[in-house]
Amino acid sequence: MVVSRSRKDARLWDVPAAEKKSRRGPKRKYGTKQIHLKRRGVHPLGWQTIECFVYRQWVTKTIKTFLATYRPARGLIRVVI
Repeated sequence: MVVSRSRKDARLWDVPAAEKKSRRGPKRKYGTKQIHLKRRGVHPLGWQTIECFVYRQWVTKTIKTFLATYRPARGLIRVVI
């Protein structure tokens, strides 16, 4: 597991859809729709509250998490806002 920060203008793509077995050639690594972090962050659905241990004390954080594909990472990543 690697934890890192990303640029706010990173070009993220959705997860590729499952394809039919009859399709020839390699399977897709990246989706076809680009994900915009600003739009995802502003949207009211999908937020969850968690408790985590930070600097020797328990705090409550509000996060949103989803899967995306990112070319510099060469595949699937989990994004946490």
